[in-house]
Amino acid sequence: NFLGILRGDEELVKKGKRVLKSGPNDRMTMEHQASSMFENLLPNNISVYAMTATRPDELGWSTPCMEDEPFKFAADWLSDTENHDLTKESIAAQYDYIAHRYTNQHAQQYGDLSIAGEHLSNYFGDKQISISAGYKESNQLVNSVPIPDIPLYLAQRMIENTNELGLKQRYANELEVLLGNRELMDKQIEEYVNSLPGIEANVVLNSKLQINNRKCYHKLVDTFHNKCYTLGQNTYAISKMQIFVNICEEMRESSDADINAVNQLLIQYCDTIVKPIEFII
Repeated sequence: NFLGILRGDEELVKKGKRVLKSGPNDRMTMEHQASSMFENLLPNNISVYAMTATRPDELGWSTPCMEDEPFKFAADWLSDTENHDLTKESIAAQYDYIAHRYTNQHAQQYGDLSIAGEHLSNYFGDKQISISAGYKESNQLVNSVPIPDIPLYLAQRMIENTNELGLKQRYANELEVLLGNRELMDKQIEEYVNSLPGIEANVVLNSKLQINNRKCYHKLVDTFHNKCYTLGQNTYAISKMQIFVNICEEMRESSDADINAVNQLLIQYCDTIVKPIEFII
């Protein structure tokens, strides 16, 4: 529905959904978590500018706490927006501020870079705004962890922050289950990769190849989502999608029949594996 919302899809309106009703003179800003969706895809001549927290092959980092999980990029973006005159600060200045704050992730910009010369007030208005609701400018040296590891970090914090032996054991058991489920998924994906004929398993499991064969990639990801693990409920699996990129790049010269065969092997494998009741996060 995301693209339908942007297009102002009338079919969504009929279903009672909200969509954008914009014209050629409107300026819009939106947030969408996916740093890999723009590289080599977003043209520079359609009046669209994108800023991402990371390179396509990087994981985002966060500064989690027990109450919430503020993303570092978002926290600093909100803080900068709050604390500057939006009629004077440009998008480019804000990008430079954020891009130079971190060494463990690297902000990127794509599309029509001339838009970055515009003032932030073109998109947020010229009134002083307060949108951070308690977000503080983050410090990359304090409790920063890769976003996929936040559940492990929080579980460990729960163990450390209680002195009640019963609770401590309960949290330790939950952490053990969490780690065990992740190890199970790792093993299952590795077994599938090792079963593929003509594929260099070490390359597939350990490389970060750039995606070009998108048709193949979408086919394998859709099969994994529908037949193996639902990505929205098993978020740890999202960090494993690079493996499908690597498989498809290893098969760039392969025929559609070969790709279909690899996809069929994935369907067959998904039908046989043991899946834990707990979500794998």
